[in-house]
Parts: sequence; C-alpha cells; structure tokens
Amino acid sequence: MEDAKRQTLARIVRAGAEEMLPRQLALLEQICAIDSGTGNEAGNAAVTGLLEPVLSELGARTERVTEPGLGTHLVARVRPEQPRGKVLLAAHLDTVFGPGFAEKHPFHIEGEWAHGLGAGDCKSGVLISLFGALILKKAGLLPPWELTYLFTCDEETGSRSGRKVYAREAQDATLALVFEGGRERDGRPRFVTSRRGVILGTVDVAGREAHAGKAY
Repeated sequence: MEDAKRQTLARIVRAGAEEMLPRQLALLEQICAIDSGTGNEAGNAAVTGLLEPVLSELGARTERVTEPGLGTHLVARVRPEQPRGKVLLAAHLDTVFGPGFAEKHPFHIEGEWAHGLGAGDCKSGVLISLFGALILKKAGLLPPWELTYLFTCDEETGSRSGRKVYAREAQDATLALVFEGGRERDGRPRFVTSRRGVILGTVDVAGREAHAGKAY
C-alpha cells in the first residue's frame, strides 16, 4: 500500500513539474538576465521583485531585511494554522559577476541544459524551492509544516550580513535544506547534503625560532 501511495505521489509531482516547467524556465531566463552580483542593490531588488508573485501565490508572508551597500535578504513564511515543525529552505540571490556580464552571456537552452549567469549558483535552486512547494500546494499535498524561505544577498562574499538572519531562523528549525546546485553521481541527479569549505587566516607567533627535534 505504501508503494502504491509513493507511486501516486510521484505521478502527481511529475505531472505538476511538467506543467510548471515552461513558466519556471521563463522566470529563470528573466532573473538570469539581471546583473545581481553581491552589492548590486538595484539588481537584487529587481530579482526579488520577480519572485514576489510566486511567494504571494504560495500565500507567504514576506519580510525584507535590508543591508545598505549589499541589498536585501528575503525571508518568506508559508505557515499553516498549527505547524508541526519548521523547514528552512535556503538559497542565495547574488552572483560573482559584475555589471554588464548578463548581457554578454545571455540565457539560452541547449538540449536538456539551461545556461545563464547564476543559473546553477543558485538562481535555479531558488526557483526549484518555490515551484516545488507550489506544485504540492496545487495538488493539496503541502505538508503541515511552516516553510521558511531565506534568500540572501551576500553569500558569494561570505554571508557576513546574511549569517545573522541564518542564525535567527535556524535556531527553531526542524530541518534545513540548501538549494545550491546539485551533483550527478552514478548517472543520477543527487541532492547536496554536505559541503566542504576552507577558511583563511593569519597566525601571529611570538617567541624564539626553534626546532622541536634538535634545536630546542
């Protein structure tokens, strides 16, 4: 019986995804055509403006956390009357590209691949998180959890401003999902569940130069 339910759910979601795909790609093309490098406040505002109709369709309550010189972190909540938990869905709106790059590298589709500045990192992830919930809502299948979207504007420069919003929203979250670009393994697409990272710094040492083995 459980297998039958899963198969039915998979059919519903697949049909919804196929129905939404043209709209999703059209919106991806729009937001990839906007220069939204970290600190491009006008570009960030234009991208968030294009997302708000989808958030409104989801019934989300939207909060803007504005950071002068960077842009706006967008926090949006889809909250049932009695949520059984909270899922944090995180992605970022900024890219590493400067002004004029979007025009030089226009959005285009080749076969099954969509190409555009920021498409994989991570404007497509933003749309996957939104349209995935919209598909479930239209099918009456949204889970009884609060969905909290957190779209930040400074991830590419270390989230120095965004981290305080992450800390605020993550502390009472049951689960967090990050919609960065996925990876293919064994011929199948995979969801990213962990990341490696590096931190760079300077260590100041005071004392006499020595060698632990022979020059004490």
